[in-house]
Amino acid sequence: MKTTYYFPHDYHARHDPKLERLFLKLGYEGVGIYWCLIEMLYEQGGYLLLEDLTLYARGDKDLSERLANVVGAFDLFKTDKTRFWSE
Repeated sequence: MKTTYYFPHDYHARHDPKLERLFLKLGYEGVGIYWCLIEMLYEQGGYLLLEDLTLYARGDKDLSERLANVVGAFDLFKTDKTRFWSE
């Protein structure tokens, strides 16, 4: 049997103005990218490396750029010079 894990999140998150701006700009793809990154952050102890965005995009340059946009342009994540996280 597969073991699955659960982490709580605000079910009204989609009404957060930052996520609404993301949706208006990138649609459901942007929201999906956001939630995938949130799950990955949880799996990896809360931090992901900025340099690994290409890896997360599996080498797809366009997707890598969209990931970087979601991480950097909507104030949804905190970053330093090497990694990002969600508060």
